[in-house]
Amino acid sequence: MTDLAEETLTRSTGNVFADLDLADPAELAIKSTLLGALQGVIDRHAEPEAGAIHVELQDDETQAIADGDPGAWTFDGLVSLLDRLGLRVAVRVLDGTGTPRLEREIVPVAANADPAHGD
Repeated sequence: MTDLAEETLTRSTGNVFADLDLADPAELAIKSTLLGALQGVIDRHAEPEAGAIHVELQDDETQAIADGDPGAWTFDGLVSLLDRLGLRVAVRVLDGTGTPRLEREIVPVAANADPAHGD
């Protein structure tokens, strides 16, 4: 039998981006979650029995979603794509004890447009 070298284990922070010591790990984690939601919608609609996606995505958008790089996206870009696919984003802010302090649904600007003014 071979002797195994002593290994050091490091406990995860719960955020892989922080564990990799990347800049803005919280932002990357949130964007990654939004990208995962987009990927799920695309995957579900890719199956023949699911039907077509109601909103056409550009080829570059579909590829960028498939690439899954959260650093390539802005929050508003991700929220806008989710909105185009009929999904909404909700935000919940918790205090240090885990108690919710703020809960809001993000409604894209286009959804607030006044049709009477052609916005």
